[in-house]
Amino acid sequence: MTPLSVDTGVYPTQLVSRYNDDSIFESGAPIFTPNSLSPITWGPLTVNQPGKNLTAFNVKILENFHLYPSAKGFTYKLEAIGCQ
Repeated sequence: MTPLSVDTGVYPTQLVSRYNDDSIFESGAPIFTPNSLSPITWGPLTVNQPGKNLTAFNVKILENFHLYPSAKGFTYKLEAIGCQ
């Protein structure tokens, strides 16, 4: 993910995998402060579960405005590398 703007707030993230049996696996990812000069990389990720097929993968960027009321939000470009 490459932030296209800057914000002073911090943003927790969550990685969510959904499988063919409709089960979900959620994992935490690092908290970050958006900076347009610093791309953020999660990975390489292992999202495969034995006997299950991955059907969807999401990156949730969570709001944290209660702790950081100065946070205004940011824009970004998301890129997936090596997906099949």
